[in-house]
Amino acid sequence: MRLNLKLYILFCLSLAFFSACENDLSEVNRLTGSAEKSIEIITDVEILYSDSARMKVRITGDTLIRYLTTPNGRDVFPHGVKFEFYNDSGQVSSTLTAKKAERLMKKQQVICSDSVLLKSVNGEEIFTNELIWDEPKKIVFTEKFVRLSKPNEVIYSYGFRSNQDFTRYEIKAVSGKLDGGKLKEGF
Repeated sequence: MRLNLKLYILFCLSLAFFSACENDLSEVNRLTGSAEKSIEIITDVEILYSDSARMKVRITGDTLIRYLTTPNGRDVFPHGVKFEFYNDSGQVSSTLTAKKAERLMKKQQVICSDSVLLKSVNGEEIFTNELIWDEPKKIVFTEKFVRLSKPNEVIYSYGFRSNQDFTRYEIKAVSGKLDGGKLKEGF
């Protein structure tokens, strides 16, 4: 009988101990300082996007920091990133490089910043300090200052919008030096 009483008391104490343990996530975040403490760091990054078994986009970078517990989620490329956009024939149609980039998961947008360069296979280049890639719309755009370089032409503008292949684009608030040989006389 004494052994049963000891076991009963031990069981009751154990039950009281385990039922008192509880972790409130908001309290844990308050004590640690931030919910962004949960991160993944990935090196030698290669991300492939495809559609109907066809390569559409290849993303490479040295480091990717993935913030797991932010409400909207985000990925950060702090040491540079390169995007290669592919056409329907499977050929690279344009490349986009930047020293920094941040992907906003909920918006499905990548904000490239710091020495952003978009190149087409036709030799056209856009240079700017910020360019946004909208994944679902398959466009790149900015309202910032851009320099568009083409063979024999340089165009400056504030605002740029293009398909991700950089085959169709529009520029706003244009100024620059154009090749006069290509202009038609008269209207």
